Amino acid sequence: MKFVVLACLAAVAAARPQLLPAGVTNCFGTYPFCSVTNANLAVPGGGFQYAAEQRILQQQYDLSQPLAATAVPGFAAHQAAEAEQLARMGLVPGSIIHAGQEAKVKQAEADLIALQLQQVGNGNFVSKS
Repeated sequence: MKFVVLACLAAVAAARPQLLPAGVTNCFGTYPFCSVTNANLAVPGGGFQYAAEQRILQQQYDLSQPLAATAVPGFAAHQAAEAEQLARMGLVPGSIIHAGQEAKVKQAEADLIALQLQQVGNGNFVSKS
């Protein structure tokens, strides 16, 4: 039984990464989850990749933010008056905010498509064929 335990322990220790990949210098014990820095942007297309990731993260953050500033004094009264007017017009209250959220998502999608086309146009996309 001791042999099996020692063999398993040796296998786990041997499977641990010993050296960091080229260009990765600042992992501090968190190797697979290293942050990208200027040190490892020397890879062809690395700078574009980093900028694209930051752009996508910013889009995700922007999409998570509310469209209307609910902390503004008098906003609740304004929303109630707007909902009453929309009901008189036969529209669903909240449809304007919902349409605004849809527009934010469509804008983010269009920006992502433009980013992909830019990446292909810059030659940063490498085909496997």
